[in-house]
Amino acid sequence: MKRGLVMNSQTYMLLGWLSILTSGVIYTLERLRNAIVFVGVNVSEESFSSQPPSTSLFGNLFFIVFLLLSLWFFYNSKKVK
Repeated sequence: MKRGLVMNSQTYMLLGWLSILTSGVIYTLERLRNAIVFVGVNVSEESFSSQPPSTSLFGNLFFIVFLLLSLWFFYNSKKVK
């Protein structure tokens, strides 16, 4: 008798979408934090530059981990069917 957590295709799909959503939220919060720091530095130094420093899409390790995890969940959802 097989014991443990048995996951079906819908569970893998749900976890895949949640992982993509989590990676998007992490990336958005990182961009928001950089924008707030950019505005704070410009106001405190009274010098205004036109471009905030941009963050790389793959510069955050957690973003990469959640993105790869979502791809793995999607792959397993197709394999389970």
